[in-house]
Amino acid sequence: MSWKKKWVKYFGTLEEKERFNTIKRASYAHGMIKAALYAREIGVSSISAIEFGVSTGGGLMAMERIARLIEDEYGIKVHVVGYDNGKGLPDPVDYKDHPEIWGKGDFVMFNKDQLLENVKDSEIVFGDVKDTAGEREGWYRSNPIAFISIDVDYYSSTMSCLEALKFHPDCYLPAVSMYFDDISFFTANRWCGELLAIDDFNAANEKRKIDIDRTLPGNRPYQNVGWYRNMYVGHILDHTLRSVEQ
Repeated sequence: MSWKKKWVKYFGTLEEKERFNTIKRASYAHGMIKAALYAREIGVSSISAIEFGVSTGGGLMAMERIARLIEDEYGIKVHVVGYDNGKGLPDPVDYKDHPEIWGKGDFVMFNKDQLLENVKDSEIVFGDVKDTAGEREGWYRSNPIAFISIDVDYYSSTMSCLEALKFHPDCYLPAVSMYFDDISFFTANRWCGELLAIDDFNAANEKRKIDIDRTLPGNRPYQNVGWYRNMYVGHILDHTLRSVEQ
């Protein structure tokens, strides 16, 4: 670790720590901090961060820690919500679900009881995401969605998760930071998996679009980091703040 990175790790601002990749789950840190800064800019004080695909909870616990750092430094409240069926992956539907890699029962939440005991500042919603994603729409209108992580592996499951980008415009910030976990392996392609889901979602929705995060790498000290290519932005094109008739 360089002397500058070490200094930033212990004494830098939260933005500096994120830029120097000193926070565990750097991709989540980037997305959540970006979301909090954007919320502050447009006068929103309470936001939601979602993880689809909790599994054993490592990501969710990291989101809790990052949420506390954000509230301490920026005064923005981040509500963390995880979605998982608790049973691992279902059967793949067809080739688009990458059955060459994943199958039924992968990523089961084997530590459910322990995880629920360890969760302090977040909530886990159990069930099939196609049934549960819309249950909190009213909540999100008061605590708009600002960050979404999708780590459900399959095309079919990802399409179900993306239903959460179809709520009322008030359920979101005008732009939502997004992380897609499963797009960078050898057999990944735009005709399967999460990459196909992004393309199909964009084709089917006129005013909700997903594009790459164009702020990366920016002027960061590390220009070639793997998770950069996993970061996207969900654009709520019918949001009030994007309208000329406000």
